[in-house]
Amino acid sequence: EDGEWYIALWGFEAVEPTDLTIKPGDRIWVIERQEQWWKGVLNGQTGIFPATYVEKATVVKIPTIATDSVKDSIARALVDYEATAENQISLKVGDLVKIRSTSPAGWWEGEIQLPSGENKTGWFPGNYVELVSPTAANAVHTNGHGN
Repeated sequence: EDGEWYIALWGFEAVEPTDLTIKPGDRIWVIERQEQWWKGVLNGQTGIFPATYVEKATVVKIPTIATDSVKDSIARALVDYEATAENQISLKVGDLVKIRSTSPAGWWEGEIQLPSGENKTGWFPGNYVELVSPTAANAVHTNGHGN
């Protein structure tokens, strides 16, 4: 779904089944903006929360990364994505994807491992994932900030 990333400034505890519980610092994929209540997705849950409790996340625009440097990177799914065509792959929050290529339209091609153990390659929205490292997952060195 189309949307934008927002960061929670304050916590909100769900009261109704349609509410979304958020904690300060949560990254929320906002898909609908009404007056006071917005609808968003967090950890696979969809619900509404007070609009004033979040601020727009500063997003790193993907085009600033040369496509070649994204290729063979590992990305982690931030939200669930349900494939709607044969050439797409479904993602669950936390899934790791090996990036094959990117398109100017914002779609990325990646490879995931299915529960059966076989690999599946397909397209998904690039803004549904975050890069884990610019190199393949075999990079084991730490960056000096502890583990």
